[in-house]
Amino acid sequence: MGSFSQIWADICVSDMGSFNIYVSDMGYFNIYVSDMGSFNIYVSDMGSFNIYVSDMGSFNIYVSDMGSFNIYVSDMGSFNIYVSDMGSFNIYVSDMGSFNIYVSDMGSFNIYVSDMGSFNIYVSDMGSFNIYVSDMGSFNIYVSDMGSFNIYVSDMGSFNINVSDMGSFNIYVSDMCSFNIYVSDMGSFNIYVSDMGSFNIYVSDMGSFNIYVSDMGSFNIYVSDMGSFNIYVSDMGSFNIYVSDMGSFNIYVSNMGSFNIYVSDMGSFNIYVSDMGSFNIYVSDMGSFNIYVSDMGSFNIYVSDMGSFNIYVSDMGSFNICVSDMGSFNIYVSDMGSFNIYVSDMGSFNIYVSDMGSFNIPYTKKQCGSYKVTGGLCGYIPDRSK
Repeated sequence: MGSFSQIWADICVSDMGSFNIYVSDMGYFNIYVSDMGSFNIYVSDMGSFNIYVSDMGSFNIYVSDMGSFNIYVSDMGSFNIYVSDMGSFNIYVSDMGSFNIYVSDMGSFNIYVSDMGSFNIYVSDMGSFNIYVSDMGSFNIYVSDMGSFNIYVSDMGSFNINVSDMGSFNIYVSDMCSFNIYVSDMGSFNIYVSDMGSFNIYVSDMGSFNIYVSDMGSFNIYVSDMGSFNIYVSDMGSFNIYVSDMGSFNIYVSNMGSFNIYVSDMGSFNIYVSDMGSFNIYVSDMGSFNIYVSDMGSFNIYVSDMGSFNIYVSDMGSFNICVSDMGSFNIYVSDMGSFNIYVSDMGSFNIYVSDMGSFNIPYTKKQCGSYKVTGGLCGYIPDRSK
């Protein structure tokens, strides 16, 4: 039941030095940054900064009132957070406060959540949470053994991830764990991947990855300049996106960037758009968007209640769907929902179905949904709005 509280500090770890914090047995460690104060951590030159939270211990960071919390990891330095045994790690950013993480020059930032531990980030009231990964740096999140990782963005708060210059951002969710992102009340969540950077999500072993966008919130992904964004769902894992209440989910792929989704081994990928929400995909400038469904995996899109799902392919961009080995791809549009595909300027849209795979678009007049396809579509999605 011990405690530690701090108002401001700078911590520098370098030259193979190490800084370690252990919180356990219902103890708690709290950091408060406010009123334009700043808290800075520098890890470089093979130095390491480690935080261990276990046995119902809690580690809490509060940043508000234009305060800033900054972490810099470079030159093969490492920053590691371990949360286990019902421990919790919580970050609260509000009132124009900012929390910033910079990983570069082969530095690494790693978060491990396991054994019913929880890691939670709350961003609200115009606060911002920013992660920058560049120059072969890596940012990794591992959630296993019923651990949970949750991000809440609301009230005009923003959460931003920038991956560039061969940097990598990786998320691993397995063993019945959950990774959840909630964006609401005009909050925004933005991911930028460029310059051969990569962003990868792995969901397996009945793990789940869920994104909820509502109340005019927005979730945006930008992939360009040979960057790649990859999602792998397997072994009964599930990836779910819910867009409602005028929320928007947007994906932009350009300049030879690639966005790839792989669903296999009874995994499922599901998109739900309702209540005037919108889901939009833009592929241009030789960018590619690819979906691979195999081995009894399923990919499902549900559009209802005036929701809209739109795909735009132009300028030699390509959109490809490959369904094989008893995989299934299904689209359901009802209650004045709309599903639209626009292909122009040498863009291509291709669908490949083989090996007992299935591609289905159920539709009845009673549903009052609409499908619309325009442009040089290669495949066999018909216009069923008539």
